[in-house]
Amino acid sequence: MFKLNTFTSLLFILFFSFVGMSQKISGEKKANELLQKLTTEIQITTAQKETLKPLFVSYNAYKKLKKKEKTQRKELGRTLSEDQKKALKKEEKDKKKALKKKVSEILNKEQYTRYLEIIEEMKDKKTD
Repeated sequence: MFKLNTFTSLLFILFFSFVGMSQKISGEKKANELLQKLTTEIQITTAQKETLKPLFVSYNAYKKLKKKEKTQRKELGRTLSEDQKKALKKEEKDKKKALKKKVSEILNKEQYTRYLEIIEEMKDKKTD
């Protein structure tokens, strides 16, 4: 019995390790693309880039996880209650607000203003 539980636990750990790595890779790719754009458009420094990258990777991984959860809910035919939807929207809004606050502390005022414009442009392109 103990060996089965240990084996199950190891499989569980390995599964979530791979999920975490795949999310990080995906989040990292998008973060690198954004950082490249910021480097060319607003001339962020290497220090700014190194500080921003983990923030963007983390946020992108969070967004990917939420998208995956939504897809799984649809596949299983599950819906959220109104309270759950409100809580999810609040959580997403809070995450976005926290990211913007951290980014505003890293970039100067002009860079931050342009950063917000770039994010909007990217969002508009995505919806086209």
